[in-house]
Amino acid sequence: MVGFVVLAISGGLLAWGVYEQTFLGVLPGLLVYGIGLSLVLTTKDPVGLDTIPDADAGQASGVSATAEQFGGALGIAALYSVFHAVYVQQLHEGVNASRLPDLSDASYRALKAGIEAAETTGLRVEAFSVKLQAYLGIARDASEQAYLVTFLAVAGIAVLGSALVAWLVRKPPRKADDPSVAEAQPDGVSA
Repeated sequence: MVGFVVLAISGGLLAWGVYEQTFLGVLPGLLVYGIGLSLVLTTKDPVGLDTIPDADAGQASGVSATAEQFGGALGIAALYSVFHAVYVQQLHEGVNASRLPDLSDASYRALKAGIEAAETTGLRVEAFSVKLQAYLGIARDASEQAYLVTFLAVAGIAVLGSALVAWLVRKPPRKADDPSVAEAQPDGVSA
C-alpha cells in the first residue's frame, strides 16, 4: 500500500513539475517515482507467493512475472493513449484559438515529422519551415498539458492500486509446521 501511495504522490509531483516547466521541478517527482516503484515491485513477489505451496512456487513465480510484464505493457499503452488523445485535442484547440491558419493534413504531417526528429537530435527551430515555426509554441503547450493529465492519471491509478491492495491483500495464515506457531501455544501444544 505504501508503495502505491508513494507512486500517487510522485504522479502529483511530476504534474507539478510539468506545470513549473523546469527540470528541477520534475526531478523530485522522478526520484519519488523510483522509490514508489521499487516498493511496489520488491514486495509483489513475496506477497503473491506467500500463500502458494512450495511445490507450485516456480510456476506461480512465472505466472506472476508474466502478469507483471503484460500489465506494464498494457499500462504504458493506456497512458500513452491518454497522452496522445490530450495532446491532439489541445493542439487542435490551440490552433483554432490562435490567429494562425488551420494546418493542412500535409502541414500536420510535416510538423509531426519535425517534432519526432527533434526527439533524437534536439529541437532546432530553424529545422522547421517558417510557416510551421509559429505552431511550435502551441505544440509545446499541448504537450505540457498532455503530460500534466497523464501524470495525474498515474496518480489516480496508484490511488486505485493502493485501495485494491488494502481490500484484497491479507496476511497469509501460519502453516502448522511453523515453529513460531508451536511457541505461541501454551504448554508446547502445537496447532
